[in-house]
Amino acid sequence: MSRYRRLISVEDAKRILSSIEIKPDEEVVPLAEALGKVSATSVHSKIDVPPFERASMDGFAVISSDTIEAREDKPVILKIIGKVSPGEHPEIRLTSGEAAEIATGAMMPEGSDAVVMLEDTIVEGSSVKVLRPVKRFENVMASGADVSAGERILKKYTLISPHHIGVLSAAGIRELRVLSLKVGVISTGNELQDLGEELSEGKIYDVNRYSISSSLKSIGCTPVDYGIVGDDEKMIEETILRASEECHVVVTSGSTSVGVSDLLPKIIERNGEILFHGVNISPGKPFIAGRINERAIFSLPGYPTSALSIYLYFVEPLLRRAMHLREERKRVRMKLASKMRFDGRRMILPVGVFRDKCYPVFKSSGAITSLSEAEGFAEISENIEVLDEGAELEVTLFSEKRIPEALFMGSHCPGVEILEELMEHDMKIVNLGSTG
Repeated sequence: MSRYRRLISVEDAKRILSSIEIKPDEEVVPLAEALGKVSATSVHSKIDVPPFERASMDGFAVISSDTIEAREDKPVILKIIGKVSPGEHPEIRLTSGEAAEIATGAMMPEGSDAVVMLEDTIVEGSSVKVLRPVKRFENVMASGADVSAGERILKKYTLISPHHIGVLSAAGIRELRVLSLKVGVISTGNELQDLGEELSEGKIYDVNRYSISSSLKSIGCTPVDYGIVGDDEKMIEETILRASEECHVVVTSGSTSVGVSDLLPKIIERNGEILFHGVNISPGKPFIAGRINERAIFSLPGYPTSALSIYLYFVEPLLRRAMHLREERKRVRMKLASKMRFDGRRMILPVGVFRDKCYPVFKSSGAITSLSEAEGFAEISENIEVLDEGAELEVTLFSEKRIPEALFMGSHCPGVEILEELMEHDMKIVNLGSTG
């Protein structure tokens, strides 16, 4: 007799999963800890960046009108009245016929409106020869040229990357309100051993806790590690119940050895409900979805490739939706590099990608390198028995990099930001600023 209640279709599994409500909390974290989190609110700069006019080149701050007639064969000679370094407020004020030595990033002294690059000058004692003319604001970064006060610098529900951290720090943002979704991660099985321990005979190192936890972090969730639990019903039950009380979601993997394969279904049913047990897909047929303490619980197969494939295919889209990210990763159309045969089951096929072609890298459900060597996966229908070389497949990429579907370039406009938030497409805004 099958140990699965009834294998349901992929479509039915997705439909059931789509009905599960997962609501993250919010928390305030220091900016240094915000990397990889999802912003809970939009953030607007309270200051201009830079907050003052500054030199964008090493050279001499000048009054541009003084340099109109400057030529290499007939330089304009200006009196050097001081020097300005980054981080200091200049005490000098330029009048016609004067210049001040200035370093990149330093505040422009009062009266100046341009910088002559060092290579376009010759210093002679307390004077400087200017060899070419400069226009007003040449080699000067205007106040607010990078970010203007009031400009949105972080959109609500953004997965925060290093470049977001850089912009936020430039605007003086110390803390950030982010979404907090805790996911309890449990590995089960007597055969598992933790990293850092010498491997005993008959044991294998635990893979799933680390691969699943890393995947959770990549979408802004917070994995909570409950370690390895042996094939002991009481211990598994206690750990799952504790995780369901402390986390928003629980993800387990393993317990597929002979005689204990029904432990997880029994525990879930005794303390909550099973939504389904078994999906007609390969790899990953034993997948279980249920609820305990009103918290979603997902039990993945023990084999590493099966566990991570099922997580990425079924569980991650649900968590991405809860985190207000796009439910699916980027998809591209690619051509199959070689002919393949299939056994008539729905399949998640790990594939490598090279230029416009993809090639299978699946070895077995137990081989973790099937996914480490893959750039994405393709879904193969149960109706397909053979795919010829050159057949088109839709590949879901593991990379988050997306090409914008709409682009706005121009001066800062709050209305465009509102439009972006209302759109369902990826839109990129490039504020070019204005010097009037």
